[in-house]
Amino acid sequence: MSGKASGSTGNATAFILDVQNPGTSSLAFAGTVSVEYTPGAPLPTWAWGVIALGGVVLLGMGGIALFLGLFLPAGVYQDEPGATPRLRPPMEPPDEGLPP
Repeated sequence: MSGKASGSTGNATAFILDVQNPGTSSLAFAGTVSVEYTPGAPLPTWAWGVIALGGVVLLGMGGIALFLGLFLPAGVYQDEPGATPRLRPPMEPPDEGLPP
């Protein structure tokens, strides 16, 4: 017996082989699998450049965030003791926490 199969999609890699021996005699089996693969076109140079540039931008943003997180002192925007309180313009509606 023999068989042949073909697939046209990229994920057509499932093969099923069912061999049965209904009798008591020994079973001899030989099989051959042939696979043909056609690779797609490689990425152009400009696409690699865009990927690298995106990586550099993300690394830069992460570096700035790390620097600010480690070295920016806490409480930068807190009022110093004895400082003049901030005043609200007279036309602005009242806000909790600020003097009138």
